[in-house]
Amino acid sequence: METQDLFLVQHVHAATRYRAAQEPSMLDYIFTDEEKLIENMKIGQPLGKSDHVVLEWDVILKISEIDSKLIKRNFWKIKNLQAVS
Repeated sequence: METQDLFLVQHVHAATRYRAAQEPSMLDYIFTDEEKLIENMKIGQPLGKSDHVVLEWDVILKISEIDSKLIKRNFWKIKNLQAVS
């Protein structure tokens, strides 16, 4: 099954693995179901002796405030529950 069939967006478009005497390859991926969820993708140097690069990115989140008129009662705060009934 292809990522297009699952409506996934691939955000890594460059080689992420480098090994001496071998052709660089793309082995590390980041998939999301939203195109604009990932920004500022950066490919850094490998850590230690690893042949995989470090990937760094920003995740864009939108938080919307919900104005709810629903009243929630917290009955656990009532010290004497029998007095209420």
